[in-house]
Amino acid sequence: MKKFKFNRKTAIILIIISIFVVLSITGTSYALFMKTDKQESANSYTTANTSITITTVSGSISLGDMINSLPMSDTDGQSTTPYVFTVTNTGNVPQMVDISLISDSATVTIDGCSDNQLNQNYLKVSIDGGEPFALSQNSGVVINDLGLESSESKTYSLRYWLSSDTPNSEIGKHFHGLVTTSGYGVDELPVPPPEQGYTDASGANGPVLADGMIPIMWDGVKWVKADIYDSTSQYAGYDYTNKEWANAVMVTTATRETYMNADPGYAITESHVLAYYVWIPRYRYELFNVGTSTVSSQLINVTFETANTQKSTGSTVGSQLTHPAFTWGTGDELQELDGIWVGKFETTGTTSSPTVKPSLSPIVSQTVSSLYSANKV
Repeated sequence: MKKFKFNRKTAIILIIISIFVVLSITGTSYALFMKTDKQESANSYTTANTSITITTVSGSISLGDMINSLPMSDTDGQSTTPYVFTVTNTGNVPQMVDISLISDSATVTIDGCSDNQLNQNYLKVSIDGGEPFALSQNSGVVINDLGLESSESKTYSLRYWLSSDTPNSEIGKHFHGLVTTSGYGVDELPVPPPEQGYTDASGANGPVLADGMIPIMWDGVKWVKADIYDSTSQYAGYDYTNKEWANAVMVTTATRETYMNADPGYAITESHVLAYYVWIPRYRYELFNVGTSTVSSQLINVTFETANTQKSTGSTVGSQLTHPAFTWGTGDELQELDGIWVGKFETTGTTSSPTVKPSLSPIVSQTVSSLYSANKV
């Protein structure tokens, strides 16, 4: 667990830090355990089914890293030497763990400083160089829902500093920190949600790749693997503002790993492609043909929106309607989608081995339901 103590000496903030770790893993069918020890060496705690080991890789947060430190900017804080530690699941079941930094009430009582506590809004924390946040956020949780398979290890870098806006009124106050972990054993770890592509200036939702999908773009000569996570990349996969749509392919089993591991810009071989898809971001549109079966050609006004946006349910000409294709399922299974993948061409191949490719004869004489079943990704 970590102890931070802030005292005033001349114009310098003296922060004395001592770290302890309390590990507590609980679950419906697993024993509860809790132990306290110093973080100066490896810690190992074991019960019948659950065991977590934390090992220091480099650095220290028990010997006063922040002595003689002053409040600093986030940029400077991110450049400080981190405390690096590895968390290992040495138990025989998967575990879900939260790591938190909380106020050590026992030490506060011993120190007699309950009326002189530092406002935690001014203690900044960053994990692995990520976005800095005030310790007061998220109820002190600094790493949330860490999933570890049995025997799996994960290494983290922890940086912490006084925020640049720390007022003089907070100097000389105390913070005694307690690093705790809490969690539980599970039968299997949850599957993380797929990562969404970047959002461009249009506001269109970035694509979410289905398992095995390869993002692609046309480089002017050929299809190549695209980058859907960096809009500044040479191979940025789309720009809906300029009507450049996100595309993806499914490829043969024998070549899938090669494409999955390839860098953006890697050429796509046509014979490896099973299907081409285009991403349609969620949108609402202005109704224009309510109550009539015919209407002259016109531009349809479309506005992109997220799944969290209040749905538009217009029913009259000129009102807005969120397209129903972005609502999937019913009842407890109902989902509001940020977008959908649509076949770029007609369905080709056979119903037992369908493809979606250009310049091939489409499958015909099939019911909608049979084509739907054949084309589900």
